[in-house]
Amino acid sequence: MRTIRLLVVTCLSYFALISTTSAQFTIGDDNGANSATSYPTPIFDYFKTMKSQYLYLASEMTGEGMAAGFITEIRWNVVGVPVGTGTTEDYTIKLLATNTTSLGITSWESGASLVWGPLDYLPTVGTNTFVLDNPFYWNGTSNLIIEICGGDNVADYTKNARVTWSGPLGFNASRTYANDAESSPCEYTGSDYYDATPGGFDYRPRVTFATEAAINCNELPIIGATSSTDLMVCEDELFTLSIGAVAELGIEYAWYSSPNGISWTVIPGADEPSLSTSQKPANLLSLHSELLI
Repeated sequence: MRTIRLLVVTCLSYFALISTTSAQFTIGDDNGANSATSYPTPIFDYFKTMKSQYLYLASEMTGEGMAAGFITEIRWNVVGVPVGTGTTEDYTIKLLATNTTSLGITSWESGASLVWGPLDYLPTVGTNTFVLDNPFYWNGTSNLIIEICGGDNVADYTKNARVTWSGPLGFNASRTYANDAESSPCEYTGSDYYDATPGGFDYRPRVTFATEAAINCNELPIIGATSSTDLMVCEDELFTLSIGAVAELGIEYAWYSSPNGISWTVIPGADEPSLSTSQKPANLLSLHSELLI
């Protein structure tokens, strides 16, 4: 007998994304820019390697109208690319939500999440946009740290891109370590630091965040109908079940199987909105989706 059991879909969610055009929020005043050899700058190559952290307060972000949601892009305004400026090797961006209100001079805030890179990057004059590989959920109340690191200690040094900065600020808004010999700058945890005037701790790059909103929902998102590549299959014959993706950000999927519709077991590695599998006797399939933030 050729049969197929259609899956039962369950959505476990407290939040849903709104599909809208992303909003942009620029944080900090335009107080000039770093020089070709000074810091802080988020796009660097004067020293061969660098690790830096920049602190943006929740009050600054909400003051610009930014609300809880997913940060999908980070943009730096490059006002100048000095002659001879080369590629920044293994350019890496990380983000961290924090309660810290002023960065330590000789300490680092740990636990930042990778959101872009590592990839080689060559700056251009104008807006330099980084579309995040891993959109980052900001809860609307935490302060935010952008961590930049990368470089190659065996490559040539050139110049820093000149990026709009804000300062002096009333708190330690940046921490920079720049070195020609460091082989693993992103892993650096030492106490060395860069300081200069102007520049240094109370300056930081002016940033623009692109975001997509996330809000509380009164009803569960509509998953929609399940489709199958075959209406009927024999035992052990491959087929694919799928739904339309509910949202690109924050949704996680898990497929389950059950012999009786009561006891369910997660299928290892089945974490996409589609499942290629084969039919077993008296075997039910279920998809659970959860929006994690």
